[in-house]
Formats: sequence, structure tokens, C-alpha cells
Amino acid sequence: MKINRVEIIPIDIPYKTPFRVSYGGITSGSYIILRILTDEGVDGVGSSIGFGRIGLTREGAMAHMKSIASGLLLGQDPLNTEAILSRLDVVLPG
Repeated sequence: MKINRVEIIPIDIPYKTPFRVSYGGITSGSYIILRILTDEGVDGVGSSIGFGRIGLTREGAMAHMKSIASGLLLGQDPLNTEAILSRLDVVLPG
């Protein structure tokens, strides 16, 4: 089994109850969904939040994920998680 496609999907999820912080109200969370697909039809899904903490916009984080993570994941065996995670830890902060 090999990873043959990576999808990076932005999503905003509205909060059931908005909450206030020092700079205003927050009504939704901005996330990035990373979907990994294999040549055998097996999919995996992960999510990311808090990209502003590392100085990126969501669009910047998505572009970084697309250019770096996709290249590191394509062709890899998704069951070899230790090797994949150690490669990703080098290039993706957090």
C-alpha cells in the first residue's frame, strides 16, 4: 500500500456558543483538514489549528503543507508511521 494523493481542505466550524476574548468575539474555528489517500482505497484524516501561533495565515499554512508535506508523503507506506512522522517533524513546526 502506498500514499498516492494528499488533499488539503480548509474548513470553518461554527461554535454552538460563541465566546469572548480580549480582542472580540469568536464564533467559529478555522481548521485545515489533511486527507491522505492510498492506492488501495484506504483514507486517513488529520486536522490542524493554531497556525497563527507560528506566524502563518491559514492560506500560508496550507501552501506550506502542500509544497512540503505532499512531497514527503507521496509514495510512502502509510503504515510506516514512525518514519513518516520523523520526516514531517523536520519540516513542519508544531
